[in-house]
Amino acid sequence: MRIYLRRGLGAPAACQVPIQPAPVTAVCLDPTRPAPASDPASTSAAILLAAALLASVSLAACSAPAPREEPSIAEGAAPGDGLWITARDGTLLRVHVREPADPARGILLMVPGVTGLDARMEAPVTEPLAAAGFAVYALEPRGTGESGGPRGYAGNASLILDDLGRFAARARERAGQGGTAEGLPVFLFGHSMGGTFALALAAEMDPPPAGLVLVNPAYKYRPLKGATPGFGDYLRFAAYWIFAPRKPVVDMGGDPSLLEDPDDRAEAAERKASPAVQGLQSMASMTAARRIITAAPRNAGRLSAPGLIVEGKRDLLIDPAGTDEIAAAWGGRSIERVRVDGAHGRSSALAGMEAILGWLLKEAGR
Repeated sequence: MRIYLRRGLGAPAACQVPIQPAPVTAVCLDPTRPAPASDPASTSAAILLAAALLASVSLAACSAPAPREEPSIAEGAAPGDGLWITARDGTLLRVHVREPADPARGILLMVPGVTGLDARMEAPVTEPLAAAGFAVYALEPRGTGESGGPRGYAGNASLILDDLGRFAARARERAGQGGTAEGLPVFLFGHSMGGTFALALAAEMDPPPAGLVLVNPAYKYRPLKGATPGFGDYLRFAAYWIFAPRKPVVDMGGDPSLLEDPDDRAEAAERKASPAVQGLQSMASMTAARRIITAAPRNAGRLSAPGLIVEGKRDLLIDPAGTDEIAAAWGGRSIERVRVDGAHGRSSALAGMEAILGWLLKEAGR
């Protein structure tokens, strides 16, 4: 397994200041919208103004300790409880496994975004995949759920991709134990930010995956009611990006009632209530995610594997023009697209399940 290493952006978490502005709210099911403050061209004025406003803060505040590290494993969990992998910094990461009843015909890796996933909530998606003969592995990324690490801090882009590379290698190794899955095709499945993360992982996997399924992949965005930051939000983003980049202050769960689509509204409320989902994220996480997201077309062009893109007709967040760019850049054997009656979240995966299963079975049989 070769891991693509990139330099992370953002100042180190050298200090914290005793300023506690309210968390910034960005309403979406997954933190797919890049953090506005990470784009120097659009936020330099906000950063300068934030620096001026904070100039009166005593330098003694910078002697405050760095954010406290969480335990390596969430309280109550144990390394023997399910499948765990060890990250390069020693952090333990939780992997949920759903095995098929009969011998597997393929391996499917669910690639998450930085807020993580709730395995129980994903059951309507993973159950039919397992019933069709695919061993499904779902990663809880660092800082979420039972995985270790500070809550809301995903690391820089290099660390995120290294975690994903270890996840893919460990899942392939686990599935091959006993020879029952030797030579089985490995597929990647990613929704929203997980879709662009899957592109980055696939571009570096050796051997490459057998294919990718992307559901409403996050690359370009449309204004979404309740999710567009205001000027005050830009100031708070900038202040934290400068002084406390690892502090979880960006509320990606937001207020689900502001979402217009009923399917997305119900799913967002469920995710917000889930202890496995880490909706409150740091500016460091947002900066790292943006680096990976903006590389989506470039990573698509580096692929040798085929792909299926499922697009929800009711998705109000993702700009189809961005998906067009990903498809146009695709370097693999083929790219198929299907539009379904779904919104941004899980409803699109469920509406497209027949197409997803048909495509996976076709590619697994090659």
